[in-house]
Amino acid sequence: MRLRLRLKGGCWQVLVVEDERGRCQVEEFLEALSKDNKAEYKKLIARLARLADYGRPRNEEVFKHLWADLWEVKTTKVRVIAWWQGSNLVLLEAFTKRGHRIAPPVRERVQEMADRIPWLLAEFERGH
Repeated sequence: MRLRLRLKGGCWQVLVVEDERGRCQVEEFLEALSKDNKAEYKKLIARLARLADYGRPRNEEVFKHLWADLWEVKTTKVRVIAWWQGSNLVLLEAFTKRGHRIAPPVRERVQEMADRIPWLLAEFERGH
């Protein structure tokens, strides 16, 4: 796994996680969303840009704490689970909301990625 810069704003840099083959679940989800639901796509991209420029909003309808350093960027139908610390927001997993809870397999996968983020971030910063 490695991190790649997705968006750099005045306050935060938004990064995504790529696997060894260069694939990124979040980017693939966003690409599909841009074709299937343009309104939700535009809303999510605008929220990410606003987070990058201005940092954490106080509105939990937009940016909600989940557990540890994990947060949720929300639109009406879409959720993006992200790791946040300092000026770094790392997008880990994106999905369409299906219920009030995050499915256990998603939660486990996200936690495994989150545990590796500090190391991946150090590698990313050395490369930039």
